[in-house]
Amino acid sequence: MVIRLPNALSYLVDQFAQHCHDVWAHELVEQGYVYGPTLDESRRTHPNIRPFHSLSQHEQIRYIHPVTDTLRAMMVLGWTIDTSSIHHEGEVGFRRRRPTLTMENPQGYNPAPKDLHSVNVTRELIDLAERLADNAHQIWAKQKMQDLEAIGGGVHQLLVPYDILTDRERKRYRRLTHELIRYLQFYGYRLKYKSTQQASTAGAGPGPQSPTLGLQGEKGEGHPSSRFAYGLLSKLLDYVESAMTSVKESKPSQQFSRRHSTEHTSEEMKLLVKVVLPLVERYFNVRKNYFTDPYSGASIEEKKMAAMLFCKLFTLLRLKTKCFGSDVNVTVSCLKCLIQTIDVKAIVKISYAEDFVRVRLLPFFTYCADDLNLCVRNLEAGRYSHIKGTIRRGACSIHYVHMILLPTVKTMFEHISKTLCGDELLVGNLQVTCYRILNALYMLGTRNLKHTSRPFLGDELNRHRPVLGECLAALASCFPVAFLETELSANNPLSITYHSEEADYSFEARGTCRASVFARCLIPPPTCSPPARRLPK
Repeated sequence: MVIRLPNALSYLVDQFAQHCHDVWAHELVEQGYVYGPTLDESRRTHPNIRPFHSLSQHEQIRYIHPVTDTLRAMMVLGWTIDTSSIHHEGEVGFRRRRPTLTMENPQGYNPAPKDLHSVNVTRELIDLAERLADNAHQIWAKQKMQDLEAIGGGVHQLLVPYDILTDRERKRYRRLTHELIRYLQFYGYRLKYKSTQQASTAGAGPGPQSPTLGLQGEKGEGHPSSRFAYGLLSKLLDYVESAMTSVKESKPSQQFSRRHSTEHTSEEMKLLVKVVLPLVERYFNVRKNYFTDPYSGASIEEKKMAAMLFCKLFTLLRLKTKCFGSDVNVTVSCLKCLIQTIDVKAIVKISYAEDFVRVRLLPFFTYCADDLNLCVRNLEAGRYSHIKGTIRRGACSIHYVHMILLPTVKTMFEHISKTLCGDELLVGNLQVTCYRILNALYMLGTRNLKHTSRPFLGDELNRHRPVLGECLAALASCFPVAFLETELSANNPLSITYHSEEADYSFEARGTCRASVFARCLIPPPTCSPPARRLPK
């Protein structure tokens, strides 16, 4: 039986096919490709970097047929699409005028597809997308087998059931189906499931007990609060907050007293470092793709809770380092796993991203900058007792900097570089704080000759100097400003010196006067003499 799409969905097919083409063209443009009459890898030209409606009919069909087959599969599985509440009908006029504006000049085509990564999707719709991806694989496999039979037979490594494919092989199918579900939700299409005999035999749908599931976000089985990850994150946040107030940190001098020399760690702290943190490390190390993959289905609430858990756990470790004892390495490893689950790209695109970054992520960078600069000031002033960890106020242990702070900051900058979000996150107040971190790292790595009278300190600084270099490299890989070419920063719109007289950066991020920060941070490092001059004659 041939399933025909309603006429009301023809506009959806055309618009989503155009959206897929814009996404593809946008990715090529980001890689440096431009329009050209022929495909040339060396010159990075491609003939299809042009508006969708100016493509040949064959190229348009390559987009339209997969979309049509996916919508037909949805109808076979018992799902219907209600178009009564869509909100992009105003784009029809622009869609009709667009070919006449750009067909004569394909070089002026600038693809700007909607970013749908931050759209929340219920669990039922994720399952639907997976079934549609399975169906797309079966369609491809059937066509591939027919092609092989036409040439006399043959085999192909992907002619296997969908469940056997790897995640990388499934991505080619998931990308279309998950993007279609998010596209429907973004533009207000309502999905409804009707319990028909055909859908019940296929086994795809929420079941007869819930005939209508869609995009209203009702609190049922598909609500994010009913997921295991959401519940686990809620419990972990509550546990870390309670540990922040209940765990008491002993004074450094108590370990030398007779009365407190035999005290043991509290039971709550033992549970945290022996049970909770290994569980968190293992779970988030295995499930990090669930939070970062835009097609995995983690809700924006779960992504925000993962970022909040990292910030709270780092604050707990920073304030009560002594309570963790010899299990500090386990906590640092847990923090690294949590960093890799933070979906920075989705967080910076939410409507209240500026407030969330200021309240949650900015304090982490501010604490790091404060601790590093405090350690530098103590070293410059010769207050060596303040870096041993035996003084509580106005001091920062050098072991805390080397064992906790630097590995955590390095992992954070590497993650930002990997997600390509430095130009969106490290701006404004966060960029000022990163300049302070950069200044402190540079001074820690170049001023160790002043402490030759303290051999233990010189050995400690030299032993961890590679970590400083790795942290600087990670910062340079994600920083949106060429900080070694300060004379060019004023022309960079992402730089804090671009129209800086009109900018207003908070004291929370700076910690000091902006002019003094610029005076210290924007001075380029001294130039080294040519190596040939230092060689013996």
